[in-house]
Amino acid sequence: MTTPQPPSPENFQRPAAQPGPDAAPAPGDPFIAGPAPVSAEGQVPPQNAVRGKAKPWLIAGVAGAVIGALVVGILWAASSFVGGAGDDDAAQDAAAACGVFERVPDDWKQETVTEENTYQLGGAIALAQAAGQRDQKYRALATQAQQVQQAVVTFDITRVNQLVVDVRNTCNDL
Repeated sequence: MTTPQPPSPENFQRPAAQPGPDAAPAPGDPFIAGPAPVSAEGQVPPQNAVRGKAKPWLIAGVAGAVIGALVVGILWAASSFVGGAGDDDAAQDAAAACGVFERVPDDWKQETVTEENTYQLGGAIALAQAAGQRDQKYRALATQAQQVQQAVVTFDITRVNQLVVDVRNTCNDL
């Protein structure tokens, strides 16, 4: 009994094209790889021999991603300790939030809840909450702003009226 030999590139023939998804590719198809590489002895190397050359690249890619993530993490952590989050920032955020709350309508009705007014309230609420996170002095303002947000989301217009007045009073006391 003889052992079957792999076909040589010279006498390799493609099977006839079959219709359907399993059909053989057309001649000259750019997505079809050429014949398997052949060594000087005429033998086809095993599949894992080709893959073995990719391992160093894979390891280098993973190592690069890990090192990059560490650098980004270190820079991000360092930036949280440098500058920023001071009392002046909290005071400026609270003042900006109060300024926006002064500009929103005094009397809220269904027609008053427009896209522009909702965006203004959203900005004021975010600023008030940022101020409350940075400084305990502004926690009451942040809490009231959160209540305004809840009232707007639930479309409780009479509560929005009262809460905007409460926030303005808190702003006057700061």
